[in-house]
Amino acid sequence: MPPRACPKGSTVVVVGDSITVATSTQLTAALNSKGYTPAINAHSGRTLLRAIEPVAGYNEFHNLRRCWVVALGTNDIVHLPASQWQSDINTVTSYIPKNEPSWWVRVATAHGDEFNALVPYPLINWKPMASEVPDGTHPNEAGTQTWVALVMNALLSTPTT
Repeated sequence: MPPRACPKGSTVVVVGDSITVATSTQLTAALNSKGYTPAINAHSGRTLLRAIEPVAGYNEFHNLRRCWVVALGTNDIVHLPASQWQSDINTVTSYIPKNEPSWWVRVATAHGDEFNALVPYPLINWKPMASEVPDGTHPNEAGTQTWVALVMNALLSTPTT
């Protein structure tokens, strides 16, 4: 069953790494245009365990209607052993309330499929063409447009192919 749509007027918490940094301006505009309040927290080089503080911090605001987009894992694949990925995913997701719609942006680098199989949320199917990620990881303008469209489609529960 697909996740429910993110209700209009919700705060959309997006926690990510440099890929999210690259897309944040367009994502903020897209979220605003659809009536969402963006709460984007992204830093280059971020691994899952470096996301605990920002994820946990949003739980201090109990009266917010929230949806979550986690866009992490690329740096974990590069810097951490595969044996640690599941534990780190579980740690981060333990801070996200179970009753709030949540998605995870698919890691689209080498070993991404192995990592993605461990994620307990519906995956936003980021599979960029080589021309959209000239360095193999970070999106250019065309890649950013694709990434943002996929995130927005997920939030609106619009099927993508």
